[in-house]
Amino acid sequence: MNREMQGLVFALVGTVLLSSKSVMVKLALNMGIEPNVLMGLRVITSLPFYFMLAIWLMAKSQFKVKRKLDLVYAGLLGICIYHAAGFLDVLGLQYISASLERLVLYVYPTFVLLLSYVFFRRPITPRDVLTLIVVYIGLALVFGVDLHNQGDQVIKGTALVMCAAMLTASFLLGSQKLAPRMGSQMFSCVAMMVSSATIFAQFLMHHSIHELKVGWELLFLVLLISVLGTILPSLMISAAVVRIEAARVSVIGCLGPVATVLLAMQFLDERLTLPAWVGMMLVIAGIFAQNKFKDKAQQS
Repeated sequence: MNREMQGLVFALVGTVLLSSKSVMVKLALNMGIEPNVLMGLRVITSLPFYFMLAIWLMAKSQFKVKRKLDLVYAGLLGICIYHAAGFLDVLGLQYISASLERLVLYVYPTFVLLLSYVFFRRPITPRDVLTLIVVYIGLALVFGVDLHNQGDQVIKGTALVMCAAMLTASFLLGSQKLAPRMGSQMFSCVAMMVSSATIFAQFLMHHSIHELKVGWELLFLVLLISVLGTILPSLMISAAVVRIEAARVSVIGCLGPVATVLLAMQFLDERLTLPAWVGMMLVIAGIFAQNKFKDKAQQS
């Protein structure tokens, strides 16, 4: 298998695994686990990996932090994405389908566009406006179907996940210069370790340590969420970017919502109506077009 094919395989498998996280989290919630307990268990099962990776990077002299303030910023951004956004996402999944949750998160590039305009005065072109209209018409179609089928709880769940998508966009903007300066892997390790501390502190504020004792089925599912839904996808997508262009990886990433829907149909018995399928395709098309426009603008 040549280098390009390896990159495509890594991108595809990483995208599918990342898409499976919503389904696995929804399965865990359906089994009765409380969101704080789920977050606490995820920390316990994933933190050792990032801790060992940080030690390995330092041993390899890849620790690029030149300013101590960078560590503080990396920690704050970690709290933003892994703690705040992650917790809001889990809360939202209590009220909406995994398919809608993944689609709402998928529109985070639109928040990147809007926040870039508000804070950095980056212009919004007529083509950007068109993609925004297409994306949110599509999202409104899927939202409307779920609202009709599941009731007003969908409004609460969508709002929570939308906030998570906005925090994701904020994280990406905040890490654009910091991650290359520190090294992307070390940046991720610092962000994850700091957010793990705040997640566990939040757990201890509301629960006893004994509540982490769950059945082996739930524990195994949480382990899958950490390994298959978080750690492996991040490694595979990073490996894909090294082997092929980031733009091609993002194209494969468009399969993410479709993969989530298919997995949700298989494991959660979720069903999408024709209007919902149309809405999802509009969202994917809009985000794809926005990414293409951005790539062309960067090349010119």
